[in-house]
Amino acid sequence: MGQGFKFLSSKDERERAEAEMGYGYHLEDMERRYAPSNAVHENLRSFRNQRGLKKRDVASLMEVTTRTYYDYEEGNRPIPSDALVRLAVLTGGDLNQILLGRSAEPRPQTIESAINDFRTILLFLDVEYPKMDMNTRSEVARFALMHDWQGMPRVHPAVIRDAVKMTTGYRFHPEDIAAPPFWEDYEDQDQFEKDMAEWQRQVDGDRKATLDDLG
Repeated sequence: MGQGFKFLSSKDERERAEAEMGYGYHLEDMERRYAPSNAVHENLRSFRNQRGLKKRDVASLMEVTTRTYYDYEEGNRPIPSDALVRLAVLTGGDLNQILLGRSAEPRPQTIESAINDFRTILLFLDVEYPKMDMNTRSEVARFALMHDWQGMPRVHPAVIRDAVKMTTGYRFHPEDIAAPPFWEDYEDQDQFEKDMAEWQRQVDGDRKATLDDLG
């Protein structure tokens, strides 16, 4: 998100702006977490197959004709919500799984906690990275909030530092990656550019591996 901070004249205005940005990142996170894995009719088909049910069986549970159910699964007809609820109730299934293709998370992050985490991360960055501009701080906070850190709190200092590395390409943590080639060490400009490109590939590869680990 290309949002930035305007000059704010008071602490209340700044806190309100931070809260609005935190809320925006929370909504984006919710979209990523809970968006349907596929179209609803495809998720319905997957649910039926997982339960080992025939199309005619599901049609009966949903109190529609088999032809109508065929149209549901093919995406040719919208699926009434009451029919989906009936299917979930009668099969003991998870309505989220039928609609979204995934079960609901047991303890989703609340809007208030997302905003508080966003503010906490900004405060940490303000102290630990005083040379970091506000837009970069916001991107780091967004990155930290948008990823699953495998059980670690999103406001943990180690998590925030990793988010800084991933967001800025190690610009603030050069000690954690090999130094880039130095142009004065080269007589051959072409070789310098090749080595620089290889160094960048290593940086990008390390970032991608970390992102893959985060899911």
